[in-house]
Amino acid sequence: MLRLGEIAVEDRRIITPGSAEAALRPYLGLEQIESGTGRIQSYDGNSAEGKSTTFAFDGSHILYGKLRPYLNKVVAPERKGRCSTEIIPLLPQGVDREFLAFLLRTDIVVSAAMSEKTGSRMPRADMDVLLNLEVSIPETIAAQRQIAARLKAQLSEVDIARQAVQAQVRDAQLLHTKIVDAAFGGFESWQPIAAVAKVQSGYAFKSEEFETSGIRLLRNTNILPGKVYWDSAVYLEESAAGRYPSYALEEGDILISLDRPLISSGIKVARVSAEDVPSLLLQRVGRFLLKPGVIDPGFLYAFLQSSRFTDAISGHDQSLGVPHISPGQVESVELPLLSVREQQQLISRLESQRVEAAAIAEAAAAQLAEIERLPQKLLAQAFNPQGDVT
Repeated sequence: MLRLGEIAVEDRRIITPGSAEAALRPYLGLEQIESGTGRIQSYDGNSAEGKSTTFAFDGSHILYGKLRPYLNKVVAPERKGRCSTEIIPLLPQGVDREFLAFLLRTDIVVSAAMSEKTGSRMPRADMDVLLNLEVSIPETIAAQRQIAARLKAQLSEVDIARQAVQAQVRDAQLLHTKIVDAAFGGFESWQPIAAVAKVQSGYAFKSEEFETSGIRLLRNTNILPGKVYWDSAVYLEESAAGRYPSYALEEGDILISLDRPLISSGIKVARVSAEDVPSLLLQRVGRFLLKPGVIDPGFLYAFLQSSRFTDAISGHDQSLGVPHISPGQVESVELPLLSVREQQQLISRLESQRVEAAAIAEAAAAQLAEIERLPQKLLAQAFNPQGDVT
């Protein structure tokens, strides 16, 4: 048994900003270190943060991220550089460097770093406390290297598995869009949305009318894909509901953000739930007023989430720099010409496929979560709760 500080010594050699040595050393910040894996994602020689005081490091150090130690950012760099002062360069003393790096990433060390942290919002490890932690290591470097080599091989296999499952998760997330797009492909007859619905734009309420409580105003910022989000809500006095009844939202209403800059991240459409009423419609939000007997609400809502609709809206001329989509542009987009019964049959098939897609996505996410837990499990098998190597 020995203190961590006996095998890991702080080496805070300062690199002066703007010096010749600083220019020769690429900068490394905490945000460039992957949590829990010891992987450096990139170096940045032009970082604004890197223009302040930094610490020197090279291939003999281990870099320990002391800011928010629960992120578990520990790196064994292979090249020289300079790092943020939130990263402490440690020099191994009488211990294998890779073995020490694995030891520093164990839950035991993370817990010790968090036990005497300073700061609540942005906690920092107290290095004096951390380096006083008692650990136990094999007596020979050869035994340490054997453990480190085994862990390195195991974690490499975990990383390969993680990348494969991450690809499955991405594919599962795209599956919903693919299913919707497939549902709206191959039709011969099309008609503009204007034939089945009118887009009502919200009212231009004045900001000086806004209150801190009362009836909520739904703005384009309240619309996220598939839901209404009421963060930072604004209000009108309760009596406004009686003065503007045509702008009062009803449960089931289909909404679209008319803010053009949001197109690059996808058209935002949502449906009003019981929790979203009462509320009034503000400008730059559109509501679809459906013509009775010709359009199923679920059919229209599904179509608005298709790439065909998104591409059609994105294809409108933006050369004039108009900052929003007009109701007329939305109404001009064509959707399949189907009877209400055919629309409902399409939605029924689509919902069945969506359930299957959701199950696939859930299974992939659960598998990824299990893989993400493997590194700490492997480290725990190498270092038991007392710090003894098994």
